[in-house]
Amino acid sequence: AVNYRVNKLGFAYTGDDAVDANAGLLDQNFALQWVQTNIRNFGGNPGLVTIFGQSAGAASTGHHVVSPLSKGLFHQAILESGCEQAMWAFNHELQEPENYMKQIAEDLDCPVDEGSEQMVDCLRSKNAGRVARADMKCTEGYFCLGMAPVKDGHFLPDYPSEIRARGEHSMVPEMTGMTREDGMIYALAFIGLNGSEILNSTGYTREEFLDIIDFAVDTFAPALPDQDLVPDIKAALDFNYAPWPHTNNT
Repeated sequence: AVNYRVNKLGFAYTGDDAVDANAGLLDQNFALQWVQTNIRNFGGNPGLVTIFGQSAGAASTGHHVVSPLSKGLFHQAILESGCEQAMWAFNHELQEPENYMKQIAEDLDCPVDEGSEQMVDCLRSKNAGRVARADMKCTEGYFCLGMAPVKDGHFLPDYPSEIRARGEHSMVPEMTGMTREDGMIYALAFIGLNGSEILNSTGYTREEFLDIIDFAVDTFAPALPDQDLVPDIKAALDFNYAPWPHTNNT
């Protein structure tokens, strides 16, 4: 297991050189370098290192697969319940993630109109707990879970999908999978947000379930690069969760 900086402390981004982007991933990269140097002392093989992560850890694992800085530091990868291309695993530049830092700065009474360096210097003078708790909102039309990895021209020189498409990622064996009932917390949230009384009942009809699918997919749809995929995604979810052959079973 590797400790690394997360959220605001690990993925602060200003759009310039005032702060190192993707610091949390660089922490992990440094740990992988340490493993290469020291694994023999623990009876390990530096030529057969496997990296593994679940959810956010799976996204981190995928980011190392596509990063040129992590090439050669591992030789197999396991991604469970996530990947680097998940919409919550990467903040696209169209989201203007540098504005997230400005929101945080404003919440902590730091200047945002005097340049990034002054803003960052002010933030560094604040209590780390206050920074971690500072408010920020995702850019309208995009889904995010706070600060996340970005294209920085260094650890991630391009979008992860583009790096893979060009075959520039680490060509190592990859295993993917999902944790059983993963995402149930989100599912319950969508049921509640859908305005239904389902949570107070003993079940729901197929029609109600399809309404929930529509609501959930439409929530994330603005972040999809290809809007033509939306009907197919809904159909795939319907097919996957339909209680075959009892599709009318409530």
